[in-house]
Amino acid sequence: MDGRLVYGLFPMACKGALTGRPGVAMRLCLLLGPAVCACAWANDPPTVSNVRVGQRHDGSNRVEIRYDLADADGDACVVSVEVSDDGGQTWSVRASSLSGHVGAGVAPGADREIAWNCAADLPGAFGSRYKVRVTADDGKSALWRQYLEIAAGSFEMGDTAGIGKPDELPVHPVSVGAFVMQATHVTNEQYCEFLNAAMAGAQIELRDGVVYLRGRDIGLLSTRAADPMSQIHRREGLFTALADRETHPVVAVSWYGAAAYCNWLSRSEGRQACYDPTTWACDLRADGYHLPTEAQWEYAARGGIVGGLYPWGNEHDPSRANWFSSGDRWESGPYPQTTPVGHYPANGYGLYDMAGNVWQWCNDAYDGAFYSASPTADPLGPPTGDRRVVRGGCWKFFATQCRVSMRGNALPTARQGDIGFRVVRGLR
Repeated sequence: MDGRLVYGLFPMACKGALTGRPGVAMRLCLLLGPAVCACAWANDPPTVSNVRVGQRHDGSNRVEIRYDLADADGDACVVSVEVSDDGGQTWSVRASSLSGHVGAGVAPGADREIAWNCAADLPGAFGSRYKVRVTADDGKSALWRQYLEIAAGSFEMGDTAGIGKPDELPVHPVSVGAFVMQATHVTNEQYCEFLNAAMAGAQIELRDGVVYLRGRDIGLLSTRAADPMSQIHRREGLFTALADRETHPVVAVSWYGAAAYCNWLSRSEGRQACYDPTTWACDLRADGYHLPTEAQWEYAARGGIVGGLYPWGNEHDPSRANWFSSGDRWESGPYPQTTPVGHYPANGYGLYDMAGNVWQWCNDAYDGAFYSASPTADPLGPPTGDRRVVRGGCWKFFATQCRVSMRGNALPTARQGDIGFRVVRGLR
């Protein structure tokens, strides 16, 4: 897992030659940013705190970054530094002339120090929107950035136990092709990355605390200003997650907001976007990301177990999922009582929170009678419908409503504190 912190507001001068006058000191300002700290499941993540940033006055003009590094497991960390020149929208500025407590093998402790020779990396640089980001990674790779290949296969889709609702019947055979699925829900931190990039590109706008596609009345996400269930707010010109909620699943996001994220993620990786933002039709022939079909979702949720009620089998086990009265420490906190993604164990395919935490948007329109006419090979849901499928249950529902065959539905415009999403893409 990684712990991340963005900081620190101080003037910095870099000697350079862009002006044609060797030795002239140029000034660079780093803007203050919010703390972002990753949370763990079984492993405790590293945390960075007590950050002090300044510049030497010995003629070197080097920037000194001091910080405290803690890791409850005592893991040595890989510490990295990134630099932004646009206030945190992108992080592509070169920062390689680093020394001190940076790189691999940094032990937890107080007064860790990094020296950055900014003059070597940014000769003559000048700007007012520079920002530094420091990441401490203990080697337990961030789950929310993992994507797992789900092999093609067949299963019996629906309520095999006979305890569900009529829309879970009839049980019917379904086969799905291979696909890649995100190991966890999309987190608040990840969604903020999308929002900040989209705002910088003038693709979205904020009205009365709600994020809309620019010039259109399609709401993507409610921020904290519009809905106290939201865990995202806009501060100092950036969308950021609430403290200690960075790795909780994003909520208060509409189906359209989830689809827009998929398009952004696809393009950021050089892939073809699946969704037409005018009609919202999804082209599954594209190589980009999309919301899982309902069949993909249930196949993946079962994790290879035949006929189980839950992703791990038939046992009612509150130690495996965030549902009502599961007993985790977030249950006594404020709404929404989500847990960090990956806090509970994975299923047989390595997927987390396929039961509980938050409902997950699926690509399909909802039809309570669809199973009676469903194709057997890669069903895509009904061609039309006013509502969209949600799956998996959530933190405020009972265990029986978090079963793998349980079907929920919501209007695609809904932005609720108990609905989030994860993404998939086909294998080509």
